[in-house]
Amino acid sequence: MIVVYFQCGNWHTEEVARFADGESYMACLPALEKLAKDGGMFVTEVERDHTRNLTIDIDADEEVRNEG
Repeated sequence: MIVVYFQCGNWHTEEVARFADGESYMACLPALEKLAKDGGMFVTEVERDHTRNLTIDIDADEEVRNEG
């Protein structure tokens, strides 16, 4: 998985997209770069192995159960 961020000069980052593969990311990169530049930012990305480093976003009021 490729996680894409817009980053500004003071190192503040905002996650803007996630891609399952590099081919999709590369197809969208020119548009992402333009959006970032228009906002005074630049594109950075991190490739994550989702089988090793699982991140789950959970709403505060959502119940989570581990059935395993």
